Amino acid sequence: MASPLSSLLLTLVVVCAFAAPMFCTILNSSVARDRKNNKVGFRTTLEHVDSSKNLTRFERAKHAIERGNRRIKRFKVMITGNSNIATSVSPGNGEYLMALEIGTPANSYSAIMDTGRYMASETFTFKNAGSHVSVPNIAFGCGLINLGQGFQQGGGLVGMGRGPLSLPSQTDDPKFSYCLTSRDSSEDSILLFGSAAENMPNGKTTTISLANSPFQPSFYTIEPIGMSVDAYQVPIPLNAFGVNFNGTGGMIVDSGTTLLILIEAAYDPVTSSLDQRIQLPKVDPFFNLGLEYCYEMPSSMSSDQLPKLVIHFNGSNDLELYWENYIIQVSDVVGCLAMASSSQLSTLGNIAQQNYYVLFTPSTVTFVQARCEGL
Repeated sequence: MASPLSSLLLTLVVVCAFAAPMFCTILNSSVARDRKNNKVGFRTTLEHVDSSKNLTRFERAKHAIERGNRRIKRFKVMITGNSNIATSVSPGNGEYLMALEIGTPANSYSAIMDTGRYMASETFTFKNAGSHVSVPNIAFGCGLINLGQGFQQGGGLVGMGRGPLSLPSQTDDPKFSYCLTSRDSSEDSILLFGSAAENMPNGKTTTISLANSPFQPSFYTIEPIGMSVDAYQVPIPLNAFGVNFNGTGGMIVDSGTTLLILIEAAYDPVTSSLDQRIQLPKVDPFFNLGLEYCYEMPSSMSSDQLPKLVIHFNGSNDLELYWENYIIQVSDVVGCLAMASSSQLSTLGNIAQQNYYVLFTPSTVTFVQARCEGL
């Protein structure tokens, strides 16, 4: 017999499938496809959901952090299965939009890329460096009533996770990559699929094996073994980032979350170590944003003023984060540590991924230092 929670979720799915306006979503699902003949390689662009809005830096930061907080709340529900808070959680929050067309003749949509349901299949068409490429037999679901503020920006979600019905998994070459430009950049970010994703730029490269989370197999989960600030090894418990038997733990790589979320055992020592080594005047924290450490930001900075934050992995693999990967500017003269704590899992959000070329395969994630503008 289905549990009350599963029955509720099923009811919500059915209602979403039959009630206007229409949104279409490529799904992550536990149901495997029996056919894989969609070999494809192409490149398209990603637009930040706030890029076309006339917002101040503070407003952009506030919107992004609020979306990320809602997303983390949804992750917690997915992990714990706590039905008591499920009704307050809305899906559909993300940070980057991609353009796609569905059907023949094609109908155009703008959909949220999501790395972290009435079914049909159709041909999907994507912009590809000035032309178009079509991929047949892509399974998707349509909803007529959809919850979540993310749907105000896009016509649906493009599932990019490790599940068998995500967009990459429905092709013969299930890999993809993106390179996210700086938040203040006027250029769009890029998204590449299949063979096109392997054209990596030159730069320091870090390849990390993905962990298998028994409760959330669609997440791109990695397991750091420590962190350092410049040469200082931050005192973090050895297994702070390990995946636990109950589905908590680990660090997920997620383009839809803004901040670098650290498990509580790591957050305090890491932020304290950074604060001690940042050579900038401190200002009152922006508690209304949930940001604890804030500083005056000069018009130009040297590497001596802002330390390097390094995440360590097995095999002597290090992921180096420079100041633009852990500080978010909330005004022209103030920047804050773009970090928050969580009791259940850590998340490498999109600020930490800026100006990294990130390649996802079914078993690994690779980070290449790059300037994403102009790629």
